[in-house]
Amino acid sequence: MPQKFEDFLEIFSRAFSPTRPHRGIAAEGDQVLLHSLAWAVWERLHVYERQVRQEEAGLRRALDELGAQAVETYRDLRVRARVIELAFKTEPTLSEAMAKLEAEIEFGINQLVKWRYGSDLDQEVFPPPARIAER
Repeated sequence: MPQKFEDFLEIFSRAFSPTRPHRGIAAEGDQVLLHSLAWAVWERLHVYERQVRQEEAGLRRALDELGAQAVETYRDLRVRARVIELAFKTEPTLSEAMAKLEAEIEFGINQLVKWRYGSDLDQEVFPPPARIAER
């Protein structure tokens, strides 16, 4: 995947290009919806990267700290196991963030489908969000 959102957006937009180009309000609405959906997908992709970096750092610290100590008792072993377990609990809000992004992606897909292929009423009920400033 590209390193910059703009490059990802270009690839993402090509994957969703309509068979007939839209004009005017339809084109702008389509563009705004695609941008919004692409941003949610981009964020979702990068949640795991952040999680992996945090877990690696926590595990590295735990192993460095534990590596200098000998395991002499059952309690020592249990403490070490707990320290390793805690190294993987660096992002308590991850599941919340994932659920929010997954909901945004699902909503974005539904909104894009209704915008492109729904009735006139769908386009009134599910208009694209207001123009998005570059994030």
